[in-house]
Amino acid sequence: MTRVRVRTPPAGVEEPGYEVGYGKPPREHQFKPKQSGNLKGRPKGAHNVTETVMRHLDGAMTVRQAGKPRRMTRREVLVQKLYERALGGDNRAAALLLTYDLSSRASVPDGASDLGGLTDEQANAILDSFVAARIAESE
Repeated sequence: MTRVRVRTPPAGVEEPGYEVGYGKPPREHQFKPKQSGNLKGRPKGAHNVTETVMRHLDGAMTVRQAGKPRRMTRREVLVQKLYERALGGDNRAAALLLTYDLSSRASVPDGASDLGGLTDEQANAILDSFVAARIAESE
């Protein structure tokens, strides 16, 4: 593919055959070669979606547990609600909670997690039997 060089005439000199109109600004108002339209770039304070979600989930809120106010992060509140729904028989909540649990355990090095004296095989067997029981209940 060959590149075509476009010469821009000096400012104030009109180029014959060039019409100014919609999508065709005057040459002196077009971007110069090797210069973008965003000279200042992204502002320092700008955040992406992931950072915004993380900031909101890490924010604290006050909830009532057993009639007493307790301060928790929004992330803790969401996990607690998911746990309550799973215990209440919501199979999707249980599956989501177990999936998250298994993926978080996979990221922890061997011997670093506290399974209450259970081996990994025993813990996985308990989780598998729980999932099987939930599936059997839903059918």
